[in-house]
Amino acid sequence: MKSKSLVVSLVAGLALTLCGNAADAACISNPPAQSNASFPSALTGKLVYHSYVSYGDGTSQLFLYDFSARTLTQ
Repeated sequence: MKSKSLVVSLVAGLALTLCGNAADAACISNPPAQSNASFPSALTGKLVYHSYVSYGDGTSQLFLYDFSARTLTQ
């Protein structure tokens, strides 16, 4: 029983450590230009992502990228 709680404690500690470091990322105002590289043709499906300037400021936008059609819809 002790070994089980030790494993749970280690996993919880690792998860907290990994999540805690994510908050250290620095925001940048002028990201580098995106490359013109295309996605591999093997990628299929769709991806929806959310973009905003500041939470609750009304700039929220949803984007849908279709890998098969290679189209981006706002």
